[in-house]
Amino acid sequence: MQLIDGLRRRWRLFKKAKGLKDEIARRGGESVRLAMRRERQSKIRNHKAVIIQGLIRSWDIGEIKKPTREEYNTLMWFYHGLTISYLQELEKKYWS
Repeated sequence: MQLIDGLRRRWRLFKKAKGLKDEIARRGGESVRLAMRRERQSKIRNHKAVIIQGLIRSWDIGEIKKPTREEYNTLMWFYHGLTISYLQELEKKYWS
């Protein structure tokens, strides 16, 4: 049974790797894939920056209600590790 399970596992991994290689080749190669990935990441970074700047400016001028101290400090100092979904929820919370 162990031999059969091992062969099945290797076959499944082989099929996945083959599918991935075929898809990369279909899209133009590894360099194109990496360029598209960098572009997506750059768009996400820019979108995060826009959300953060908009919230902080609105809080500072009093356009929307003030956040908790923890939320404000998180956006001011620890924004690098924040996810886009957290920022969108925070934006929705204060702008709705």
